[in-house]
Amino acid sequence: MKMRAAEIGSAAIDAEGSLRIGFRSATDNHTLELARKAQEQLLPALLASEPANLKKFFTATDAHASLLPEGVLLTFPIRQGIAIRILIPESARQQLLAQLNGSGMATP
Repeated sequence: MKMRAAEIGSAAIDAEGSLRIGFRSATDNHTLELARKAQEQLLPALLASEPANLKKFFTATDAHASLLPEGVLLTFPIRQGIAIRILIPESARQQLLAQLNGSGMATP
């Protein structure tokens, strides 16, 4: 079933780390719950979509990656002293960099 979210009513992380999104469709109110793995899978698409669309502002070579125990910290420099930092798992990093490259291949 396809359902279009016309408006997000709420978004919060529960105690288990799941993202709960309350939204309104044309006919009803709904709740979508995304487990951590689903959030990891969704992140690259959200970052590539409007209004975020990082590809409009950055290329894969602009992103600096640092390996941390919690995952990979991607840093996108904006200007002196200002940057966007995103902590993601390695698999999401590869997908995101592939999107920034505009190809199906991620840079190592």
